Amino acid sequence: MKKKISVLTLVLSLIAFVIGFTGSATAYNYEGWKFFKCSTCSTTYPVYTWGDRLDDGESLLKDAWRQAITDWHGKQSKVRFTYSSSTTDGYLNSYYESGTSTYGTMYVQWDWLNYVTYFNGELNAGHSKITDSNVARSTANHELGHAMGLDHTTNNSIMDTGRTRSITYVPQTDDVNGINNLY
Repeated sequence: MKKKISVLTLVLSLIAFVIGFTGSATAYNYEGWKFFKCSTCSTTYPVYTWGDRLDDGESLLKDAWRQAITDWHGKQSKVRFTYSSSTTDGYLNSYYESGTSTYGTMYVQWDWLNYVTYFNGELNAGHSKITDSNVARSTANHELGHAMGLDHTTNNSIMDTGRTRSITYVPQTDDVNGINNLY
């Protein structure tokens, strides 16, 4: 009788363990904010403009921001960044800081309902690897992920700070699943 109870306890514990991990596992993390989307809308449209260091002419970093927007638009339909030269929710820009490990930053403000009211993304033109193949594009995609509400992960995704930026430079399945779940 003791043996049957022990085996039954082991089997039930194993089932509970498997159900617990398969039912709650996600590969993406959230920052705690998102862009506002009306209850009957399928898409939100945050508006950006170029910052003062990118507003004139063309550059590798401006092109990286454009590619990242195109990448996100091609992978999901919940958030569509829209350009405007005047009214804006945020800026996409660059800065220069050499001798640092920081590739880029995304500054986000949100209201009491956790909706983004302002965002400012910058790519670091002073990073020694920013001009390597696809590194600027990877960084721009990562920073837009933050603006949309994704936090860092430790899996092989665009939000993984340890990713190989020359290889992982577009949003991955887990990133897209995170956006689709959040919006």
